[in-house]
Amino acid sequence: MQQQLVWAAVIVGAIVLFCLPVIVAAIRGTDPIWLVVLLTVLTPLGGVTWFGAWIVALAFPRRRPAAPRRPAPPRQLALPPREDPRCLYGGVPPADMAVVSRHPASGGSGVSAWS
Repeated sequence: MQQQLVWAAVIVGAIVLFCLPVIVAAIRGTDPIWLVVLLTVLTPLGGVTWFGAWIVALAFPRRRPAAPRRPAPPRQLALPPREDPRCLYGGVPPADMAVVSRHPASGGSGVSAWS
């Protein structure tokens, strides 16, 4: 019974040792982890590839973390319909945008800032 447990431990240890370059590359975050897996899988064909997997796992650069997402820029001020390309042909600017004109509104001539 004890001999069977020893053999089970030896087999599990051999499997862990066989997969150790992949485990280290995954923990380390190596960029070409696919290459480490490929070299590890090819190890039974030629034992040298296992050492190559270690070299790739430890020598290649780590994956760069993704850049943090920037918040959406604040909505810009809307221009009057004659200046805003989104409001051509009589369109109306969105209600949540303030309206700013580059042209002064003429107070007494009967022409509004919207025309």
